[in-house]
Amino acid sequence: MPVPKQSENDTRLTLLEHIAAISSSPDEPSSLFGRILDEIVYAFDSDASWIQLIDPVTNQSAIAAHRGFTARMVSEMNSLQTDKRWINTIVLSKNPVIFAEISEEPYFPFRSSFPENLHSFIAVSIKSGGAATGVLGVLSRTPNRFRLEDARLLSVAGAFVSAVADRMAVHYQDSRKQHNQLISILGEREEFLDALSHELQTPLTALTASAGLLAEELSKEPKASTGRLIRNILQSSSSLKDRVNELLDLSREHAAGYDVEPSSLDATLIFRKVIDELTPMAKAKKQSLTIDIPKVPIMINADGRRLEQIVLNLLSNAIKFTPQNGTITFRAREEKRNLVVRVEDTGSGIPKEEQAKLFRPYYRIPGDRYRYSGLGLGLAITKQLVELHNGKIWVESEQGNGTTFIFSIPLNYTIP
Repeated sequence: MPVPKQSENDTRLTLLEHIAAISSSPDEPSSLFGRILDEIVYAFDSDASWIQLIDPVTNQSAIAAHRGFTARMVSEMNSLQTDKRWINTIVLSKNPVIFAEISEEPYFPFRSSFPENLHSFIAVSIKSGGAATGVLGVLSRTPNRFRLEDARLLSVAGAFVSAVADRMAVHYQDSRKQHNQLISILGEREEFLDALSHELQTPLTALTASAGLLAEELSKEPKASTGRLIRNILQSSSSLKDRVNELLDLSREHAAGYDVEPSSLDATLIFRKVIDELTPMAKAKKQSLTIDIPKVPIMINADGRRLEQIVLNLLSNAIKFTPQNGTITFRAREEKRNLVVRVEDTGSGIPKEEQAKLFRPYYRIPGDRYRYSGLGLGLAITKQLVELHNGKIWVESEQGNGTTFIFSIPLNYTIP
């Protein structure tokens, strides 16, 4: 029923005060439409209300918010374009549109989806800069519910809705602009990393091969100083190759994500291969490398190449950051249908405040930046590879008491 005469002005003022406060809220613009409709439904003592915005490019209309609509009503109204006669009448009309009885309106297209107990209808055009941008409407179960005074009030409310819609459009444009700028920057960085990595790979391959051939030739006439220089060349080439591979991995991950091709394999064979490869590095630092691996196979469904990369990163880090005469322990177990690997060292340990940052790309502990080579990518890449197997990785460490890196991967991993 209409608002009683004695309280009508107060109701209108309260509605406009509330809508004005809502429309000026710093909240996300799209979230404000529903709050405005709540105020309109209450002030008009109505049964349903909606805001419908029109895309000026596609001419397609869409419900931005509603109250009291069924899913079918929303779907049917979203399918309308402004060339449909009834909505075109509202959008282009300078005056509000009022239907005293919906069932008697020949151009009202929603009789099949709108409940029969909805009788009266009022709608106004939402305008921005003189152009129609949408519709604000209210429905009631009471026939002949709306009057000219209601239409004027709804038109004022429509102006506030228009202001919110304008803010939402600006917000969307700014977000799209920032998104496109970020995509452009990331694309340029990926192209640079990829180009740099490949540019470095070619001369590096030639350098390593040449140094190897030179070492073979000089071995025929051994000379201590020459042999030492050749070993330095080979070690430096190997280190540089590792850095280039990290850059390539990072570039590929950003471009298309790491590829994972799981198959059934014995994880212990991969572990022993990596350990054999890194044992000379540990011996060069007079480190003790302790291996605790079951004699029976640990069968797992995983990408063998990626599992090897994970173990290689963790074990080579342990050797790098453990001082001479230190101890590195590699343990692997099957626990609760998971492969659990622990790489322990007797290095200096990692401060608590630094541990959460270790898996960030490019991050390196401040005290290590000038003592050890690297780009700070190894652990970030390792974490990505573990998580691609539905696994998890973490660190346990106390400063002065060494560090343990642990990762766990399900034995029956399958690609999602």
